[in-house]
Amino acid sequence: MRLSLAVLAPGALVLVGCPSEYPGEPVGTYSVTASLDESTCGPGVEGPEARDFEVELRRDGEVGYWIRPDGVLWMGTIDDQGTYRFRIEQTIQVRAGNEQVAPCVMEQVDEISGAAAGSFSGTEALAIAASAGADCADQMGITSGKFLDLPCQMRWDLEGDVKEP
Repeated sequence: MRLSLAVLAPGALVLVGCPSEYPGEPVGTYSVTASLDESTCGPGVEGPEARDFEVELRRDGEVGYWIRPDGVLWMGTIDDQGTYRFRIEQTIQVRAGNEQVAPCVMEQVDEISGAAAGSFSGTEALAIAASAGADCADQMGITSGKFLDLPCQMRWDLEGDVKEP
């Protein structure tokens, strides 16, 4: 299970009003399988061993664009050999605070890197930590949806094929 996004991160754009007009030239649209390689977060939050998704990659010079099916666009780098790197940093309010407990706010860094030259390969590394001063003790445990430890990280191997050039 991935954390739901409460805010869009710097580098993540939603192009409202022009969903078919993305910047850059197409590199390709890929059908990708992400296979969980390792996790220190625990089975309650890491989700299935494998997940499938589609992504469109575009480039404008060295600027790369990772476009998810929901239209959210991440900016990063991609060279003319198809080597890519995207890094998104987000702050997510998991729970508001009150008089008894401070809010639970987490920092999340998602880095995706690899190569898309004909086929698609790479890794995704996700690091999650409670923000300074946050109280996220209620998010820890061994039951579903709970973290075994914070900070933690997950890593997936990415493999795929071009769907559309």
